[in-house]
Amino acid sequence: MIKSQRINISILLVAILGLMLSSVSGWLLFRAENRAIFNEFKADVDQRATSLHTRVYNNLETLNSLAVLFHADYKYNLSHFTHESRNILQRHPEILGFEWVPIDRINNNSDYAYQIPSTFTTMQSTTDSLEFELASQLITEQTYINTMKSTRPYVSQGLKIWNLETPSSGFLSIVPVYETNHLNERNNYKKAIGCLVGIFYINDIFDSSALSKTPLGINMTLVDTTKDSMQILHTHKSRTGAAVSDSFFYIAVMPNIWDREWSIEASPTSGYIQSRRTMLPIIIVTIGFAFTFLLSLYVSKILHQAVNVKQLVIEQTHQLHTANKKLQALSRTDGLTGISNRRYMDEVLDREWRRAIRNNSHIAFILMDVDKFKAFNDHYGHVAGDECLQHIAKQLDNMIHRSGDLAARYGGEEFVLILTDTENALPVAKSCQKTIQQLAIEHQHSEVASVVTISIGLCVYAPKQGTEPSLIIAAADKALYKAKLAGRNRVEIITIDEKKIVKTASG
Repeated sequence: MIKSQRINISILLVAILGLMLSSVSGWLLFRAENRAIFNEFKADVDQRATSLHTRVYNNLETLNSLAVLFHADYKYNLSHFTHESRNILQRHPEILGFEWVPIDRINNNSDYAYQIPSTFTTMQSTTDSLEFELASQLITEQTYINTMKSTRPYVSQGLKIWNLETPSSGFLSIVPVYETNHLNERNNYKKAIGCLVGIFYINDIFDSSALSKTPLGINMTLVDTTKDSMQILHTHKSRTGAAVSDSFFYIAVMPNIWDREWSIEASPTSGYIQSRRTMLPIIIVTIGFAFTFLLSLYVSKILHQAVNVKQLVIEQTHQLHTANKKLQALSRTDGLTGISNRRYMDEVLDREWRRAIRNNSHIAFILMDVDKFKAFNDHYGHVAGDECLQHIAKQLDNMIHRSGDLAARYGGEEFVLILTDTENALPVAKSCQKTIQQLAIEHQHSEVASVVTISIGLCVYAPKQGTEPSLIIAAADKALYKAKLAGRNRVEIITIDEKKIVKTASG
């Protein structure tokens, strides 16, 4: 269950990481695409602003070209003015008209701006309505005087022109004319001979500044941002008719136009953005999601395979460990009786012998032999003999209660008990003798008793450094031999004589 949860968590983390990377990649690509679209949008607006500025200046320069006619004797150049102004108006339909205002009219009549201009030249016939517009803008005597004193052309705020069936946006420009080009601040006004006035259609100028007949898809507003005169001059809606997108907004500031500051505020339409938008971010995200899905499946498969392999290894290792334990147990167990065999007895005795040396403790070695067992086998048969040995082994094994003690088959009909940390093992030996006799296994051919009995040789010894376990085995064997000579079915004890011990190493 826990492994399954870990696998699911791992797959979930891979999926989340993949989805995050895909989403971030798509988002970064979308931002890069947006940046490219905005840069293109900005460049289009800047180009239109540059084109509009050039177009406005070209129209304003017509006033300077007309001013040349009055540098000599203006009284004799009015016809030239009329002729040239008509030619210019034919070439520039965005110019409504020109007017020559001599200085004597400005000086003699402060209400000049409210009168019909007698020398106004225009291609349109509705001059009366045009006069109303001029009056409404209050171009007063002071405006002309200030322009002539400054020697700088003047451009008005935006105005409405009513000479058409529908009102149109425009602006008025005044260019001062002097009798000489040598001017200074003191004699500017004295050298002035009059002003040239021009009226221009902003709508037409803006439309003529388009760089292509194909609609861009950008809504633009021309704004006069001159200090203290914020004013919308013209609003241009894209010919595509598409809705405006609020994704981008840009203001292109135009160069100064005769002391007026104009700028274009632009917003793209949804069509402008969509025509430049690609499917690449969506494709990248889709591919990323698909790759994440496939990767998650692959990781899931790999992890499940890894878990299965690991589980198989664990099971096989467990089986091998179990088999090793069984094999080890078989190598330590007597096949007939089921208790420890001689080989394992030697290992235990050697281990406990060394421990007893370290701890200066005693070991008791009890060696037992079934009395007249050959006669038992000959009379009752080997099967009965094997069963007899099994019963005796079981009883001896039941007498072991400590982890360090051991009951083992020594060989043939001989058995051994090893008792650690034991100084008095005689009660245990006596108990073994009594227990086996109480089994009451019939033995008619025994000279000792009518039942199976055992003879026991006992030795208790505290091992010393340099001694070997064979020492106590030999002593117990002598005690057993003594018990047999004494009539069997008895316990004999032998004490090891320290003086006769030959040590293998000094200790």
